Amino acid sequence: MIRPRLPPTASRIAISRRRAALERVRRIPGVEAVGIASSVPFGEFHEGEAVERVSAATDARGISGTYRIIGSDYFRTLSLPMVRGREFSAVEEGSDQAPRVAIMDEALARRLFGSDDPLGQMIRFVERPGGMTKADHTPMEVVGIAAPIRDELFDREVRPSIYVPSGRNYRSTTHMHVRVTSQAGQAAILDTIRRELRAVDERLPIVQVTTMQAFHDRSLGLWAVRAGGRMLLLFGVLALLLAVVGLYGVKSYVVAQRTREIGIRMALGARPGEVLGMMLREGAALSAVGVAIGLPLAALLGRALSSMLFDVKPLDPVVFTLAPAVLGLAAFVATWIPARRATRVNPVTALRAD
Repeated sequence: MIRPRLPPTASRIAISRRRAALERVRRIPGVEAVGIASSVPFGEFHEGEAVERVSAATDARGISGTYRIIGSDYFRTLSLPMVRGREFSAVEEGSDQAPRVAIMDEALARRLFGSDDPLGQMIRFVERPGGMTKADHTPMEVVGIAAPIRDELFDREVRPSIYVPSGRNYRSTTHMHVRVTSQAGQAAILDTIRRELRAVDERLPIVQVTTMQAFHDRSLGLWAVRAGGRMLLLFGVLALLLAVVGLYGVKSYVVAQRTREIGIRMALGARPGEVLGMMLREGAALSAVGVAIGLPLAALLGRALSSMLFDVKPLDPVVFTLAPAVLGLAAFVATWIPARRATRVNPVTALRAD
C-alpha cells in the first residue's frame, strides 16, 4: 500500500503523471494488480456523503454512506468481488471528460433501490451546506454493484459505500494499492515501487511505502483489540488450567476415599478390571452431569458477553468442544490413576484403610 502526495500542479498534468506512475508499477514483475483510492479500509480517516435516486422521490436527506474516489482494478487489487456490473475503466480512471458513473455496494443498493435493479439507474449526491459542490450534484449512472466492506474496526454492521472514478474527481493526495504474488519478496517489491515512482517525477513526495499489514499494525484501535484478546485468552487458559487441577484433585480424593470399598469388592471376588470399569463409569457419569449443567450456563454467559464485547460470538464451536474435552480427559485421568492403584493393593491392606 503506497501513499504518495502529488504536487499541487494542474489537475490534468497531475492525472497524466499519476497514470504514468500506475503503468510503471503495473509492469513490475510480481505485481498482479494496482488500484488507487482516496482512503484505506480500516485507515485513519473516511469521508461520507449522502446519495439519492434521481428517478424516484426519496428522503430529502438521502442515504448516507462512505464516499471513496477510486481507479480501475481497485476491487480486483483488494480481492473484493464485483457482485454485478463492472469496475471503472482506464478512461474513467484517467480522464476528467469521462462519463459520470458510480459504483455502490450491496448495502447501499438494497437501501436505495430495494428490489429494483440498480444497474443503469441514475443517482446523485445530496446537496448540503458545506458539502459537495453543485457540479458534483450532477446525476451519475450506476455501472457496478460491489461486495460490502467494513471500514471501521468497531462497526457491527457494514456501512453503505459509494465509489466514484478518479478521473472526474481529482485528489492531490491518494493511496496506491498494489497486490503482488506470494513469491515476490516484500522488501524488494517496495524498493522497486519507490524507484518507479521516483522515475516518473523526482519531485514526487512519497509519504509512505509499506505493506497493508504494517500499515494496520500501527493502528491504536487494532493494537487495543489484539492486546485485549491476548489478555482474555490468557485468563481463559488460566481458568481452564485451574478447573483441570481442581477437578483432578477432587476426583482423586473421592476415589481414594473408596479404597476400603474397593478392597471389600476385591475380597468378595471382583476382578480388578471390573472394579476399574465401575469406577470409570461412575466418574464419567458425574462428569457428564457437570458438563450438561455447565454448557447451558456457559452459553448464557457467552450471549451476555456478546452484547457487551465487540465481535464476540455467543457460541464458539472450538471453545465449546475443547473445554469439555479437556475437562473430561482430566476427570478420566483423575479417576483412572487412583482406581488402578487401589485395585493393585492387597485386599487385606485395603480393608485396613480408613
